[in-house]
Amino acid sequence: MTTPTPTPWNLRVIRLTFFPLISEITNEVDFSNLWQNSLENIEIYSNEFKPKDQQRTIIGYLDNIEYRLEIDPIRINLVIKPKEDILVTENKTVILADLGNTEEVIGNYKTLFSSILEKNSIHFKRIAIGMILHSKGDTREETYKILAKNLPFVKISSTDFKEFRMSLNKDVLVPKIGESIENLLINKITNWAALKLDGALSRDGIEVSLTQSNYAQLELDINTDKSNENDLYEESISINEKLFEYCQSIIKDGLNE
Repeated sequence: MTTPTPTPWNLRVIRLTFFPLISEITNEVDFSNLWQNSLENIEIYSNEFKPKDQQRTIIGYLDNIEYRLEIDPIRINLVIKPKEDILVTENKTVILADLGNTEEVIGNYKTLFSSILEKNSIHFKRIAIGMILHSKGDTREETYKILAKNLPFVKISSTDFKEFRMSLNKDVLVPKIGESIENLLINKITNWAALKLDGALSRDGIEVSLTQSNYAQLELDINTDKSNENDLYEESISINEKLFEYCQSIIKDGLNE
């Protein structure tokens, strides 16, 4: 039996989230060292704090990639995405910008997150890796075939469904991670969708229609369950490896059940 060819997913957004054990006072703590210690030559674009909501947002750019650090009393997010979300090609086709072919770039982000967690001094009880990926189809029918290939237990057809969106959560109990964590419950949340991009562009006061693009989209949120109240700080690198392992498995093989 031949092994199916993996779907050529491109990575559009990747996110590292963790939930501190004790809420920090965000207007007195400089969190920028979370990423600046691991990213050389990053240019800080803005650093804003909203006292009413106790929210701080730090944005930096490096090689046309946006690094957004979002901090509130409950969670800390590092979101990485292209500086521009949507691009228009020379032949007037609207396309999604991305960080590169997932197979080629995902290892770099796993290493980056490990470096950030290694230098992090904030203790936390939950951690999550989030990703948004897309795979371009030449036609709407092709995007449905991509989704059907990754969800073989679901009947997906462009003739049966005008639109398609599905959310699934399959948890797994991991007996041991690292040296000290036992029976850690991990959620493997996946969101699958068929996307259609079109629109118009104004040039010299004249509206120009853009050629439609079709995409299959996969959104991943692989996280430790909220039921955990233990400190995960000491095993953060091992947990990061496990979360990325689940991400890479789904990206490569889809869901089989």
